[in-house]
Amino acid sequence: MIAAFLGRRVQETGVVWKPADSREAVARTVAEMLPPELEFAVSTAWEAHSIGEEETAERLAQGDRMVFAHMLAAFCAAVGLAVYKRAELVSTLRQVTGLSD
Repeated sequence: MIAAFLGRRVQETGVVWKPADSREAVARTVAEMLPPELEFAVSTAWEAHSIGEEETAERLAQGDRMVFAHMLAAFCAAVGLAVYKRAELVSTLRQVTGLSD
């Protein structure tokens, strides 16, 4: 739901966003927050996922659902920051998920 919302926002604003952009942005995002072994798993699984290789992404994640949670979070942060300022992104995501005050 969040990724779809952000994807639509990127299209609406006209920001050019290619699959390579998401791979680089996810890798950059997880590099700042995860230990190296998890960073590698998330980055490589996202790379496979971003080109439609779901089975490869599953294999690279080794069944660890947290890899997919980190992939989604990193993607949302990366694509969201292409459209919103940081504070605006957090506020918007809270509204989208129904967590707004």
